[in-house]
Amino acid sequence: MFYCLVLLPGMENETRGHKPEESLAERYKVTFPENLTDKDIELIILQCEHQHATSPEQITGMAEAYKEAKDLAHDLERLNKLTAEEVEELIHKWAVLIEPEKNKNGFRTVPVRFANGKTALDPELVERAMENFFPAYAEGLMEAVEYYKEFEQIHPWLDGNGREGDLLWKIDVIRKTGVWPDELPPDVFEENGSTGSPQEKKE
Repeated sequence: MFYCLVLLPGMENETRGHKPEESLAERYKVTFPENLTDKDIELIILQCEHQHATSPEQITGMAEAYKEAKDLAHDLERLNKLTAEEVEELIHKWAVLIEPEKNKNGFRTVPVRFANGKTALDPELVERAMENFFPAYAEGLMEAVEYYKEFEQIHPWLDGNGREGDLLWKIDVIRKTGVWPDELPPDVFEENGSTGSPQEKKE
């Protein structure tokens, strides 16, 4: 049986081995999309570091998805009229941007075990859970942190769930407050003590 060991948000950031004068783009050899602020880039890198996803391809994918999410968030008319179908399309699109090879074939079909030994939702239940998540997110009746925690507990993708959950949290925050949050999502999994990096292992 295959298990996917993943990293949940909440790790302390440790950045070593770089020159203080280097920009983040130079350090990671990434060309970031236009119109992202220095804070946006800092948060993109920080989230990727939390997830041990710091290859140029992974950072670029996260940056592209981040820009699309922020563009959507500032189109308040569209944001406040999101349909379940639009949410589904966006979630699939961003998952593939973030981890193309791992997510291009759809939702995960293997169990997920976190570093603390706990498991995510059974893969056979993921599709039904997401069918419920899409309209629930479109309605916007829950708190942003509740959507975030629900998405992470479902863990629909083989990889990139923490990064995409970050974007979903940010979008719902601005939908409710009118302000894009210049911070990472709250550590709703602190009690799990979960650390690690995305990988597959045989058992």
